[in-house]
Amino acid sequence: MPETSILSRALCASGADVGYVDELCLAEILEILDRYGRRERFGVVLLDPPFPVDDNEVLVEACDATSRTLTVQPVMKAALDGLDCVTTRWRLDCDVPKPACVRVKRPAIP
Repeated sequence: MPETSILSRALCASGADVGYVDELCLAEILEILDRYGRRERFGVVLLDPPFPVDDNEVLVEACDATSRTLTVQPVMKAALDGLDCVTTRWRLDCDVPKPACVRVKRPAIP
């Protein structure tokens, strides 16, 4: 990790430079991903959806490979019962990682 100046550390500690704090955090995450050989598998997303997602909902992503379009929409968790889903994003702001977004393998959501 790069050396930091006294001013940069002070801004970081005061919360005045959130972008710099994010960069430090992401650098450490990269080190961990490298340690496990998972840099090609995982990334990081900002947990700031433009609309609220209720506790009984989860975001579901659908990809149209032909038009190269990714669509994400909230869906009631109960609607996913019995469907083969893969978690694509996890929330880490709780006691244990929990799905924030899934992709339905098949069949597709009606």
